[in-house]
Amino acid sequence: MAEKALDAEKDRLIDEITEAYSRGGMEMGSFERAVTRITASPDVDALAAEASALGFARPAWQPGASSRSAELEADLVELSCVSGKLRLEGEWVKAEHYRLHLKSSSARLDLREYEGRRGFRLLVELEAISSSVRIEVPEGFEVQDRLSERTSSTVRNKPKGSIYDDCTLLLTGSIRSSTLRVKYR
Repeated sequence: MAEKALDAEKDRLIDEITEAYSRGGMEMGSFERAVTRITASPDVDALAAEASALGFARPAWQPGASSRSAELEADLVELSCVSGKLRLEGEWVKAEHYRLHLKSSSARLDLREYEGRRGFRLLVELEAISSSVRIEVPEGFEVQDRLSERTSSTVRNKPKGSIYDDCTLLLTGSIRSSTLRVKYR
């Protein structure tokens, strides 16, 4: 698994732990130990074990599979587009992790066919330069923006309603001189 994706998942788990602490579900000492253990996890297996030991949900990129690193790497689909158009529509999701490399291109990822599929999880790692990315999701999906870099770029992600389907799209990576727009339909 890419280091950026592992770091993004650590951040997600730390957010969950912080929320539990803020609701009074943990004491300060337990909170500090949990954050330290998650941060120090060197790989996918260790992170999954720590999350399980702490009683938190399994990683978002791991909807039901075991926590073997090799299985997750095999479930990675890489797509590239240079000076063109990339369109993914219908029931196109065949993996849990997509890596998109875009340069001077436009991409449209349509996830509306997955409406009503409770527990849907997808990790999209973007590397976009001078590109336009449009992602269409059903209302009720949660789109987590974990982009590490957004130089000279615009990101629009405004959910219309509440998140009710327990469906998550995790966006990681970087965009430079690009536009990312999430549309809820």
